[in-house]
Amino acid sequence: MHIDPPRDPPVDARWVGFRRLTPVGEALRRFLEVGGFGPVGVEEVPWDESYGRVLASDVISDVDVPGFHRAAMDGYAVRAEDTFGASPETPRKLRVVGRVAVGERPNFSIKPGEAAELATGSALPEGANAVLRVEYAKPVGGYILVYQAVPPWRDVNRAGCDVRRGEVALRRGRVLRAQDVGMLALIGRRSVQVYRRPRVGVLAVGSELVDAFTPVEVGTVVDVDRPMIELLIRDCGGLPVD
Repeated sequence: MHIDPPRDPPVDARWVGFRRLTPVGEALRRFLEVGGFGPVGVEEVPWDESYGRVLASDVISDVDVPGFHRAAMDGYAVRAEDTFGASPETPRKLRVVGRVAVGERPNFSIKPGEAAELATGSALPEGANAVLRVEYAKPVGGYILVYQAVPPWRDVNRAGCDVRRGEVALRRGRVLRAQDVGMLALIGRRSVQVYRRPRVGVLAVGSELVDAFTPVEVGTVVDVDRPMIELLIRDCGGLPVD
C-alpha cells in the first residue's frame, strides 16, 4: 500500500515575515501621532511665487471684482423700465445716444427713453440697469425698436458679483493652484503668507547600495528609492535633505 508523504500547509504570503500587515492609513495615523508634526513656521512670498504653497492666513479682497457693472452680452444698455410692454407686435422705441467700446469708460449717462450700443465686457453707462440683447433690437436711423422687455440687471455682471470688497477670496489651508494665483493678481494682492516648506531628511542605508550610474558589481544594488522619495517629498511641498 502506497502512502503519500504529508504535505506542508499552503503558505499565506500575507504572513511571511510579518505577524500582521498594518493598513497604510493606520500606519500614517500612528506615525503622525508620535511624531509631533505641525507647521514649521510662516513666511511671506510674492504672489507669482506662491503656486503650490499652503496659505497660512485668509486672503481678504480689498476690491470688488468686477469693479463696475459690465455687459454680459452684445446689445444695448437700457433702463429696464423703458422696455416694459415691448413685444414683436408692439415694439418700444429708444434713442441711441452713444456707444461704449470694451475697455472704455462711458462719458455719458442713460436717461429715460435712451439706449447705448455696447459689446460683451463693456461698462454700463450711469443710469442703465439692463442689457437688451442685439437680437431683440432693430436699428432704425438714430433709434432702436425694442421687441422684448427685459427685467432689471438682465445680462449684466454687476460690480462685485465675482468677489466683493471685504470678502474672503481664498481661505487659510488652501494649496494654491494656478487659478488661485490668478485670483491674487485679480484682487491686487502682491504677496501672501504661506507655511514654510518642511525639511525632510532622507537616509538610505545598506552596504549593498551604490549611486545611480555607478558600475554595478555582483552583490550591489542601485539606490533608486532615495531619488524617488526625494521627488515625492517635493511633490508634497517639502524640501528633501539628502
